[in-house]
Amino acid sequence: MARILIVEDDTAVREALDGALSREGYLVETAAKARQAEQRIQTAGEEYDVIVTDMRMEREDSGLAVIKTAQEKAPSTPVIVLTGYAAVEDSIKSMEAGAFSYLAKTGREVEMDLLLLHVQRAIWLRLAPVRFFDALDHALDVLIPALESLKTVTAQLKSLADARNRLLRHLTQGGSDVRGDPEV
Repeated sequence: MARILIVEDDTAVREALDGALSREGYLVETAAKARQAEQRIQTAGEEYDVIVTDMRMEREDSGLAVIKTAQEKAPSTPVIVLTGYAAVEDSIKSMEAGAFSYLAKTGREVEMDLLLLHVQRAIWLRLAPVRFFDALDHALDVLIPALESLKTVTAQLKSLADARNRLLRHLTQGGSDVRGDPEV
């Protein structure tokens, strides 16, 4: 179950995000301020799978502070920035700081669907290397014993080919027996 930290100073928005993500089966923790989120990130026993943060809370750059802390403490954790003040400068600063994505809060239902899509994509991309290496480990677990079996099969095929060659030589040359020994 993926762990998500929501950082949002607006109680109604925070509760709506918490409810929507919880209904999707995520384990959600919340913080009302950037400083509270920074402390949670610093002291978390294990990394969050995704952090969703507002851009402007107690300061205009509160979201950037959350991104910076996440990058320092848990650089593989994707941070999704939400903002009610969608500004190109903030978007650029967020992405330069290491944000996974930057979304505007519009208050429309489609916004929640878009956020869920970004969260799912962030989790999938974060776990994709793990899944790849798990699949590789599984393939090697199957392949290594198969290679040992192939060595045996290869040796048996080589032996059969040698026997076939001796038989053909015997039949075509007529002067030696099947084992390859000259007739006496």
